Amino acid sequence: MTTTNTQTQNTTPEIQPENIKTYPSTTAFPGKPEKLSREELEHHYLTLRGHYKGLMISRGQFASKNSRIQAELVKASQNQQKFVQQLSEMAKENKELYGVSESLKQLTDRQNQLVQEFKTEYEAVKNDRSNLLDPKSFFERFNRLMRAAYKLLNQGIMPKPVEPKIREEDPFGTKPDDMGRSLLDDK
Repeated sequence: MTTTNTQTQNTTPEIQPENIKTYPSTTAFPGKPEKLSREELEHHYLTLRGHYKGLMISRGQFASKNSRIQAELVKASQNQQKFVQQLSEMAKENKELYGVSESLKQLTDRQNQLVQEFKTEYEAVKNDRSNLLDPKSFFERFNRLMRAAYKLLNQGIMPKPVEPKIREEDPFGTKPDDMGRSLLDDK
């Protein structure tokens, strides 16, 4: 090679990671090919062709890797959407369970309060030392016990009825519930 090639080389070192292939700068190749001999032209041509071939291979690898990563991203996005949907359903169920738990706790507290009131009335009647043969006293104590028992049984034990959810069924659907409904409708 001639001195033209050494004059055009870039002398500043570039910092590259170890796994990246380095290619010579464009200044490493002469800008005016008229001044080059046939051998120099062939040498530069073959060098450029080799670098071009390497770049095309790298480009193909990049495109393949890019399409694979895109497919993985789409799959990950779909999985994330499913996960978010499951979490929202679980949160909704958790909220409903929390509501049921709170109402059950209130019911239990109310029942405990009514049982305590009944025990208090029972103890009061039991400790009342008035004459048992006196009908007025007897009926008054009996009435107090009956009111406490009635209050306990009617207000504390039975929870308020829950309205059932109405299911909207598709009469033309293929789910088992829909099929049974259509059979019942056909009678």
